Amino acid sequence: MSAKALTLSFDIGYASIGWCVLDTTKPAPADPEILGTGAVTFPTDDCLASKRRGLRRTRRHIRSTRQRIERMKLWLVHRGVLSRDDLDKPGHPAPFLLAAAALRGHKTLSAWELWTVLRWYAHNRGYDGNSVWSREDSDDDDTEKETNAKNIMAEHGTETMAETVCACLGLDPAEHATRISSALPYKTLNAAYPRETVFAEVTKLLDLHLGKISGLDQETIAFLLKPAGKELLTIEEKATLTAAGIKNLPRATTAAFFSASSSPASTTASSPAARSPGPPNSTMRSRPEKQKPKPVGWPKNSPKSPLQNPRNFSNTASPAFSPISGPMAKPSPPNSGKTFSTSLVKTDD
Repeated sequence: MSAKALTLSFDIGYASIGWCVLDTTKPAPADPEILGTGAVTFPTDDCLASKRRGLRRTRRHIRSTRQRIERMKLWLVHRGVLSRDDLDKPGHPAPFLLAAAALRGHKTLSAWELWTVLRWYAHNRGYDGNSVWSREDSDDDDTEKETNAKNIMAEHGTETMAETVCACLGLDPAEHATRISSALPYKTLNAAYPRETVFAEVTKLLDLHLGKISGLDQETIAFLLKPAGKELLTIEEKATLTAAGIKNLPRATTAAFFSASSSPASTTASSPAARSPGPPNSTMRSRPEKQKPKPVGWPKNSPKSPLQNPRNFSNTASPAFSPISGPMAKPSPPNSGKTFSTSLVKTDD
């Protein structure tokens, strides 16, 4: 009778579970023996995969919006635009109307009105089909929403999201002081405005109020908006944001608010606050190529690695041990979920 120490490793994702069985009987530094690797994949509608993906996307959106607004508050307080008490006050009931009125030259916004508008844009930044999360989670419905938004803008002859919303509601920006409500809907139009469109109108809105509001200068705007091609923070910029209480910006970008679309179209946006032009189209960040995933469990330089021994790169376990039954497919993508291992002892008679 001999005892084997077996280690089971699982890579749990929302659409598949990768597994690997290792014989770790031999003590280190000996490499473990791979007994079997593979993955169990779920059909699209099984295990609530699509629903779970949608819920995760919603959670990410809510969390990022809340953090984005908090960063904006910290930055505006640091620059002396408004006090924290003013920033925490309830906003205007129709911020899109204020934005449209300012964009058309009917009104110059106060500091509090501009903040109300910026907060509305923080909730409605527009859809960026080239962002990392959209490459992972987008579907045909997202493309349809963006197409619907462009069609609605063409129908009303508008160029900005704020003006389009006003047109859908039948509101005239020139009458912003007398009529601000409408019985017509606009959130039920199944529309997602392109990120580059929203970025351009926010940039224009801030430029219109440059120097007209205390604290709203070039540096304030530059940290609210990230010009296309401006990716990493400099040491000086990090120190400035740290002094404002802003830490852990996503992916170390310089935007406390939002950035231009990562698509080549975003390079058309211009602003006095843009400190560097965007890179040429040939150098724009492209979608990463899919790499061949590695099953879980073996050491990188192991002689038993499936990359060196194709016979081990199979989706079946050894006849002596099969931990999971079900349809086998290619190993699940790396970083698709949490990975954990467990050990057990198997006794051979």
